[in-house]
Amino acid sequence: MQVTSILVLLLSHPFVSAQKFVWPEKNQQCADDAGPPYLDDKPGKKYHDVYPKVSPVLLPDGSCADPLKEACGAEMHGDAKTAYLEGPVSCNNEGWYCRITEQEGWRPMNLKGDLNFGHCNSTASFDDDATDADGHCHGSSVDNTYYWWIRDHFFRQYNGKLRCCCGWFEKDEDGKKTVFDAITSGRIGNGCDYRREVFVPDKCRDANEDNTPPYDRYTGGCKKKFKKTQLNKPVDLPKFDNTCWEIQYFGAAEGTGNDDEGDDDEGDDYEECEDEKGKFFLKKKKGKIKAKSCDWLNKKSKKKIKKYCSIDYEKAPEGYDVANTLCWETCKTCDER
Repeated sequence: MQVTSILVLLLSHPFVSAQKFVWPEKNQQCADDAGPPYLDDKPGKKYHDVYPKVSPVLLPDGSCADPLKEACGAEMHGDAKTAYLEGPVSCNNEGWYCRITEQEGWRPMNLKGDLNFGHCNSTASFDDDATDADGHCHGSSVDNTYYWWIRDHFFRQYNGKLRCCCGWFEKDEDGKKTVFDAITSGRIGNGCDYRREVFVPDKCRDANEDNTPPYDRYTGGCKKKFKKTQLNKPVDLPKFDNTCWEIQYFGAAEGTGNDDEGDDDEGDDYEECEDEKGKFFLKKKKGKIKAKSCDWLNKKSKKKIKKYCSIDYEKAPEGYDVANTLCWETCKTCDER
């Protein structure tokens, strides 16, 4: 009776019947995690399928980064994008940490509202642990939390360039120094949030907060011993590149990607591509901002449409869209939503 119950439970998992490899190994989604409920995922579909611009950064030979080689293999996911966004990461269960920083040409959405660390290569970061203008850092000492943090922050729309590395604690329980470039070494960043492992998801509100030290946010700051060698230099050392991996254009550009309810027709997962109402930033002349509508843009020549659609979002005053983030159809930027 007990064996039968276990079998029924396993077969009820959304991915077990569809493929031999099962990942994630258990549900760790909490009430405050962003995005659609994991248990509502449909067999054979991934939450990130409808976001084609998200791109894993491969090695020069076209292979996956070392911590994700196994996940990229045919016995697991068989494709790099899924492996990089889902794991499992091979970090010897010494954990991981990721930094999201702004990426040119990719709207940061909600990233700027939760900047939480400064890189250990500036005077400000060394002198003030509260310096937090460089991006968003988050990690864990447990490898299997990676899928859940990535999924949560993807739908929180903390959009940008993602760089992750193995290693949370600088030393293990026996005091032996890790082989990884651990975030708690105080060499990479002055702070980093923590994601805990969840055992009873029904009772979890937020795995990113209210954690118990030492399994909690790193607040040790940038260690002064690194200041002389790292000031105004990149913090990522080439000798540790084989323990890190990157994703470009990370984050949900618009919506949740969970718009496939109802018909199963091909293409239902994609939102209809239309220009939006409102006005976008055109230019600033003599201190005055000029804004125009998509209807106005649509009547212009192809040359001018191309010109106005190429204006970067970062050049717009606060509170303004640019043409390519408002006039989706006219600018042909629907894939970036």
